[in-house]
Amino acid sequence: MWINLTTTIMSLSLAILNGAFNFLKFGDLWLSYRMTEEVLKQEKYLFLASAGQYQDKENAYPLFVETVESIISSEHNKFRNVINEARRPSKDKPEDHGSKFTFSIRLSNKADSEMKQK
Repeated sequence: MWINLTTTIMSLSLAILNGAFNFLKFGDLWLSYRMTEEVLKQEKYLFLASAGQYQDKENAYPLFVETVESIISSEHNKFRNVINEARRPSKDKPEDHGSKFTFSIRLSNKADSEMKQK
Protein backbone atom coordinates (compact mmCIF):
# COMPACT_ATOMS: atom_id res chain seq x y z
CA MET A 1 0.00 0.00 0.00
CA TRP A 2 2.66 2.51 1.07
CA ILE A 3 4.97 1.49 -1.73
CA ASN A 4 2.29 2.12 -4.35
CA LEU A 5 1.42 5.51 -2.84
CA THR A 6 5.08 6.54 -2.59
CA THR A 7 5.77 5.45 -6.15
CA THR A 8 2.76 7.37 -7.43
CA ILE A 9 3.72 10.55 -5.56
CA MET A 10 7.33 10.37 -6.78
CA SER A 11 6.22 9.79 -10.36
CA LEU A 12 3.85 12.75 -10.27
CA SER A 13 6.53 14.94 -8.69
CA LEU A 14 9.05 14.02 -11.37
CA ALA A 15 6.54 14.68 -14.14
CA ILE A 16 5.66 18.10 -12.72
CA LEU A 17 9.31 19.06 -12.21
CA ASN A 18 10.23 17.89 -15.70
CA GLY A 19 7.43 19.98 -17.17
CA ALA A 20 8.52 23.03 -15.18
CA PHE A 21 12.15 22.62 -16.25
CA ASN A 22 11.14 22.26 -19.89
CA PHE A 23 8.83 25.27 -19.67
CA LEU A 24 11.43 27.50 -18.01
CA LYS A 25 14.22 26.21 -20.28
CA PHE A 26 16.79 25.76 -17.54
CA GLY A 27 18.84 23.48 -19.77
CA ASP A 28 19.10 26.11 -22.50
CA LEU A 29 20.03 28.77 -19.97
CA TRP A 30 22.68 26.57 -18.36
CA LEU A 31 24.24 25.79 -21.73
CA SER A 32 24.31 29.47 -22.63
CA TYR A 33 25.90 30.39 -19.27
CA ARG A 34 28.50 27.66 -19.67
CA MET A 35 29.48 28.87 -23.15
CA THR A 36 29.72 32.46 -21.89
CA GLU A 37 31.92 31.31 -19.03
CA GLU A 38 34.33 29.66 -21.46
CA VAL A 39 34.47 32.74 -23.69
CA LEU A 40 35.18 34.95 -20.66
CA LYS A 41 37.94 32.58 -19.50
CA GLN A 42 39.53 32.71 -22.95
CA GLU A 43 39.49 36.52 -22.91
CA LYS A 44 41.02 36.52 -19.42
CA TYR A 45 43.91 34.28 -20.48
CA LEU A 46 44.52 36.28 -23.66
CA PHE A 47 44.64 39.46 -21.59
CA LEU A 48 46.96 37.99 -18.93
CA ALA A 49 49.31 36.64 -21.60
CA SER A 50 49.21 39.90 -23.61
CA ALA A 51 48.24 37.84 -26.63
CA GLY A 52 45.83 38.31 -29.51
CA GLN A 53 44.13 41.67 -29.51
CA TYR A 54 45.78 42.56 -26.17
CA GLN A 55 49.37 42.83 -27.47
CA ASP A 56 49.31 46.62 -27.27
CA LYS A 57 50.09 47.28 -23.58
CA GLU A 58 48.61 50.81 -23.56
CA ASN A 59 45.16 49.94 -24.84
CA ALA A 60 44.97 46.37 -23.51
CA TYR A 61 42.96 47.04 -20.35
CA PRO A 62 40.28 49.31 -21.91
CA LEU A 63 39.94 46.85 -24.80
CA PHE A 64 39.62 43.96 -22.31
CA VAL A 65 36.86 45.77 -20.38
CA GLU A 66 34.97 46.59 -23.59
CA THR A 67 35.21 43.00 -24.80
CA VAL A 68 34.06 41.53 -21.47
CA GLU A 69 31.16 44.00 -21.22
CA SER A 70 30.13 43.13 -24.77
CA ILE A 71 30.12 39.41 -23.94
CA ILE A 72 28.08 39.99 -20.77
CA SER A 73 25.62 42.23 -22.61
CA SER A 74 25.19 39.58 -25.29
CA GLU A 75 24.47 36.95 -22.63
CA HIS A 76 21.93 39.24 -20.99
CA ASN A 77 20.12 39.70 -24.32
CA LYS A 78 20.06 35.93 -24.88
CA PHE A 79 18.58 35.44 -21.41
CA ARG A 80 15.85 37.99 -22.07
CA ASN A 81 15.01 36.35 -25.40
CA VAL A 82 14.69 32.91 -23.79
CA ILE A 83 12.47 34.26 -20.99
CA ASN A 84 10.30 36.26 -23.41
CA GLU A 85 9.93 33.22 -25.65
CA ALA A 86 8.82 31.11 -22.69
CA ARG A 87 6.23 33.70 -21.65
CA ARG A 88 4.85 34.31 -25.15
CA PRO A 89 1.82 32.20 -26.06
CA SER A 90 2.55 29.83 -28.89
CA LYS A 91 1.25 30.96 -32.27
CA ASP A 92 2.09 27.57 -33.77
CA LYS A 93 -0.86 25.92 -32.08
CA PRO A 94 -3.62 25.21 -34.58
CA GLU A 95 -6.98 26.79 -33.92
CA ASP A 96 -9.58 24.46 -32.54
CA HIS A 97 -12.23 23.93 -35.20
CA GLY A 98 -13.86 21.06 -33.41
CA SER A 99 -13.21 17.46 -34.16
CA LYS A 100 -12.10 16.20 -37.56
CA PHE A 101 -15.50 14.61 -37.96
CA THR A 102 -17.43 17.89 -37.63
CA PHE A 103 -14.87 19.67 -39.79
CA SER A 104 -15.27 17.08 -42.54
CA ILE A 105 -19.06 17.43 -42.31
CA ARG A 106 -18.69 21.18 -42.76
CA LEU A 107 -16.55 20.59 -45.84
CA SER A 108 -18.97 18.07 -47.31
CA ASN A 109 -21.93 20.42 -46.66
CA LYS A 110 -20.04 23.22 -48.38
CA ALA A 111 -19.28 20.97 -51.35
CA ASP A 112 -22.96 19.92 -51.54
CA SER A 113 -24.12 23.53 -51.55
CA GLU A 114 -21.63 24.40 -54.32
CA MET A 115 -22.85 21.45 -56.38
CA LYS A 116 -26.48 22.60 -55.99
CA GLN A 117 -25.57 26.10 -57.17
CA LYS A 118 -24.14 24.74 -60.42
